[in-house]
Amino acid sequence: MKKNVQQQPDGSYVAFMVRMWRDSARSQWRASAQSVHTGEVVRFASVPMLLHYLHSHVAHGATKDDPELEAAATEVETEED
Repeated sequence: MKKNVQQQPDGSYVAFMVRMWRDSARSQWRASAQSVHTGEVVRFASVPMLLHYLHSHVAHGATKDDPELEAAATEVETEED
C-alpha cells in the first residue's frame, strides 16, 4: 500500500518512521527505518548504523542502491502493493 505523501521533486523532503527495540535490558538496541514515501523497511543491527543511514540520505542525497547505505543495513524489505 502506497502512502499519499507528496515527495519533493528536488529531494528536499524525506520522511521515515523510525523504530528502536532491544530483546532484553542487556542487549544492544536495534532499529528500523520505514520510508513514508515507498513503504520500504530497512533494518539495522545498531542505532549508530541507523544514524549513518539517515545522515547519508540528507547529506549526500543517496538512493537506496547506494553501496554506503547497503553497508549500514542488515536487511531491506520492500512493501508490495
